[in-house]
Amino acid sequence: MTSPKGTWIAVALTALFVAACGSGSGDSQQAVEEESAEQMAASYVNPGASKEEAFEPIVPSEMAGAWTLIAIDGMPIAEVGKTPTIDILEDGSASGVGGVNRFRTQLEIFDGRLSFGPAAATKMAGPPEAMELESTYLTRLGAVSTYAVEGNTLRLWAGDNEALTFQRGED
Repeated sequence: MTSPKGTWIAVALTALFVAACGSGSGDSQQAVEEESAEQMAASYVNPGASKEEAFEPIVPSEMAGAWTLIAIDGMPIAEVGKTPTIDILEDGSASGVGGVNRFRTQLEIFDGRLSFGPAAATKMAGPPEAMELESTYLTRLGAVSTYAVEGNTLRLWAGDNEALTFQRGED
């Protein structure tokens, strides 16, 4: 048989448990978790940014958009597979087609310099010429450090070398 004191303790503990699981503290905890997730995402998109600054564009508007690769190292690309492309968003995310596979990367601009992070790509095989084109494209993309937009042309430079030249794609 349970004593009256034990019954009251059980009732009090049950009430505390129900209150802790109720909407009040749960919403508070969820809000903290959501804010932490937003801040973590913000630091990835725009390192060192406050929550308010985090989702401001980090890519110049003239660079954002869909682009089609037309030259590597100043030489027109051969038509050997899918047409290589890149779509650059204002938040710095970029994706496209390398010639065979789709890829995704992150663009960072800091102190007038730009860089693309490592590209994550699908792993399909294609014709050897298309695979070579894709490899060269993604290698050059990872080496760029500056850019210039002239009308509908985007030029990405690796040092003094115009590594990649794009034309604005049709939206």
